[in-house]
Amino acid sequence: MNKTMKRNTQIKLLSVFPMLDLSTEKGTTTIKTGSGSHGIVSSPDNKYVYVTNMFEDTVSVIDVEQERVLKTIKVPSVPNGISITG
Repeated sequence: MNKTMKRNTQIKLLSVFPMLDLSTEKGTTTIKTGSGSHGIVSSPDNKYVYVTNMFEDTVSVIDVEQERVLKTIKVPSVPNGISITG
């Protein structure tokens, strides 16, 4: 979706990341991320979650224990999927 299409659309875009307690299968909190939150990956040690924000060209870095965004990283054009290698 290009910038012109984004300005003209009336679609409500997802801009939050729900944190879940897998032992209880219940939500614990909702963390505000960027517009168009889409791709999600966990760090190998499960301490961080990375969420792509397609309509802001960013990736939110979430601290799982603190349940908050630590930083937002600007990336090239429309990040969609995300993976960690190495």
